[in-house]
Amino acid sequence: MTPARMVFLGFGKYARADKIYALEPLVGDDRGGGRRTRVWIEGVAEAVVASRTERTILHDMGHEGGDSVVLDQALDLAER
Repeated sequence: MTPARMVFLGFGKYARADKIYALEPLVGDDRGGGRRTRVWIEGVAEAVVASRTERTILHDMGHEGGDSVVLDQALDLAER
């Protein structure tokens, strides 16, 4: 079995890639001061605020979708 990949979330926080189940880009007043993305991690009650973008986190998790056109379109839609 391959060991789980650790993903750096920023602010000195790391999570196992196989335990991250949702990412939400922060927008408006929630975003700023290094805050970029809410990350939901299995076993953690509240979302963790990351200083990295959802695209970077996905890429570090090993998802090629972090570079896709579909992700670009979804992020554009979420920012509206």
